[in-house]
Amino acid sequence: MNTVNYIGKLNEYANTRKSEVSYEDVGSDGPPHDKVFYLRAVIDGKAYPSGEGKTKKEAKQNAAKNALESLSQLGHQDSVESVRYCLILVERNEKPTWANCLSDVFLVILTEKQCSRSFSSNGLYFLYKLKIDNKEYPVGEGNSIKKAQQKAAELAWSALQEHLLTDVQLHARNHFSCLNNVVFACRFLSDFNSIERLGKGGFGRVYRAKNILLKHYRAVKIVHSTEKALREVTALSELHHRNIVRYYSCWTEDRRYEDDMSTSTDSYYQSNLPPRYLYIEMELCDSKTLRKWIKEQNKNTPPDSQRRQQSLIIAQEIVSGVEYIHSKDLIHRDLKPDNIMFGKDKEVKIGDFGLVTSENDSNDENRMQRTKKTGTKSYMAPEQSGTNYDQKVDVFALGLIFFELLWKLFPGMERAKIFEDIRSQKFPKEFSKTFPQERKIIHSMLCANPEDRPEAKQLKAELETCTQTSSVKKNIHQENRTV
Repeated sequence: MNTVNYIGKLNEYANTRKSEVSYEDVGSDGPPHDKVFYLRAVIDGKAYPSGEGKTKKEAKQNAAKNALESLSQLGHQDSVESVRYCLILVERNEKPTWANCLSDVFLVILTEKQCSRSFSSNGLYFLYKLKIDNKEYPVGEGNSIKKAQQKAAELAWSALQEHLLTDVQLHARNHFSCLNNVVFACRFLSDFNSIERLGKGGFGRVYRAKNILLKHYRAVKIVHSTEKALREVTALSELHHRNIVRYYSCWTEDRRYEDDMSTSTDSYYQSNLPPRYLYIEMELCDSKTLRKWIKEQNKNTPPDSQRRQQSLIIAQEIVSGVEYIHSKDLIHRDLKPDNIMFGKDKEVKIGDFGLVTSENDSNDENRMQRTKKTGTKSYMAPEQSGTNYDQKVDVFALGLIFFELLWKLFPGMERAKIFEDIRSQKFPKEFSKTFPQERKIIHSMLCANPEDRPEAKQLKAELETCTQTSSVKKNIHQENRTV
């Protein structure tokens, strides 16, 4: 049985043209136990071929299908010239400015409010063409309005460059000055589909999107193309480790992808210059961050032994990633649970390298820059706020994260007080009693003097020993319970 909702498709077609659709009962035949019903669709007073069915519902679906086939003339009987297209009329007397370079219409006004739609064997598609000085240009097709507009503009601009006289070309170029930047900067829409927003914030926006060629889902981060953003891309492109978010590619565009949730406040940009946007294609991770994992543990209150085992595994994976970062002479500078995610295989993935810096950037300018507001305050090492620092700032942040992994902290003032005490190596008595070995490791990581903190490599070895010891104790405990 055909599951296509032709009635819905016909209603959608009618809505785009503000047409009225109704159905007429044109009778039935056959014996009572085997009747065949006939209905036909009427659009704006015009009747279309009737549809038949064993029920009126089935007949109505077939009537809608016949109407759609008549409208679109399926079977490739339709010629390009006979279809009613959306015309995009370039405004001659309007100066192109970045302020009025709108995301969908590109300094143009539509002669029709809705884009014409047609139906092919592959489903619904859109048709647009440009009209400049009463001259119409080739039709652009696409499976979305934006793609059809982009294609129509590209075809028109190509025709203008090839055929128009010099003075007309110059005239057209002026009106396309904004459009030209948009037409050829649509890689995100041409390379990806199934686009879904995952989140937004001061960092920009992150989308889940399917790479059309590879048929793999990726995370695509869209941010203003700034020095900080480029630094993140540069760092990511050089890192290849199982516990670090994988980087695939990046590119810049003159406009940002707009989704259904976009608002005017999303477009705020502190510059008089036209913005450029950096698109970063990365590994798609689970939506659960380490922060969410910690909150779940605090809410569910699993046994200490179970939480310890899971926390030690997570801590080892984080340290493994940090050790690799440090081996590349880099400092992350903003390690915190919000920047640590999980891959599809549940392995830890360190992300957000926007504040990464090189250990070898030791000239006065870079050393001065390192000391100013780099990192998240509650996870910053003491030296980050006022003196020069090195990779040991990451170890300090790891110490705080390790404590959070193991110990239940309630939100609010109690958490803030305990967290401040931990920064000063003051541990709750119950924590020291429950996790003596882990407390010793964390204590060394939170030393005020960075020289007294362990290197990531040393820390990795200590955590492995701690994990082995914990496993042995767990096995002995289980054996004693069975005796």
